[in-house]
Amino acid sequence: MRVRDDGKGIDPAVLSQQSREGHYGLPGMRERATLIGAKLTVWSQVDAGTELEVCVPASTAYATAGRGSWFSRRIVAKTKT
Repeated sequence: MRVRDDGKGIDPAVLSQQSREGHYGLPGMRERATLIGAKLTVWSQVDAGTELEVCVPASTAYATAGRGSWFSRRIVAKTKT
């Protein structure tokens, strides 16, 4: 998945830091991506916007969950009747 904006961008010095005191957005996204085996890439340029891309392995993206959402269970129930 790729998300892009045309905002102010992020200073390269900020992107190169692992974290900043009181700022948890990008480190949190990186941590979550790592936990599921995904890769998070961030591109940004000052005054040109920011782009985030997360690549999730197919084995994770298409894994069957032990318990689906209430909505998916409802759809399955309707198709069985």
